[in-house]
Amino acid sequence: MKEPWKRWKKPARLNKFKNGELPPRILQAIPTGRLTLKAQLYRPAAVAFTKMFEAAKKDGIKLKSTGKQYRGIEGQIAMFRARYSDTPTGRVPKVTRRWNGKTWYLRKGASPSATPGKSIHGWGCAVDLDVTDRKTFEWLCHAAPCFGFYLQGPRTLPNGRPNAEWEPWHWEWSGRD
Repeated sequence: MKEPWKRWKKPARLNKFKNGELPPRILQAIPTGRLTLKAQLYRPAAVAFTKMFEAAKKDGIKLKSTGKQYRGIEGQIAMFRARYSDTPTGRVPKVTRRWNGKTWYLRKGASPSATPGKSIHGWGCAVDLDVTDRKTFEWLCHAAPCFGFYLQGPRTLPNGRPNAEWEPWHWEWSGRD
């Protein structure tokens, strides 16, 4: 099975805004597959995601969001501080970020997140989905590109090593508005 990935490029219409500081007028609610969870994306990404959500439902796939999707800057900072330490953690493989003039180290057991202000979620163009079953992941690999959604990178790096940043749940909208 081919796992589709594409390097994300920020839509030009977002250039006048800061990451994590998008105005409500350019965000739109999306279906989450969860009764109590409300989520938003950048409007063109939300339209594409809603179409993908409905197509999945027709194919017997229940997409479920694992978060609010658009992340304001405060949410990005809180997530980052929960996952990273400013002292070495001994995690292998080592994953680091530079922020506020320091090197930060991913904690053992935590999954990577972007440096605050650099998250694709902060542009409203990424969704995290529950892909714990193979059928859902395979459906996404086949169908998501038809709606402009791709994985953030390959599972394996060109040197043959596993990509420590690879996340099967993280899908980025690479369509254009």
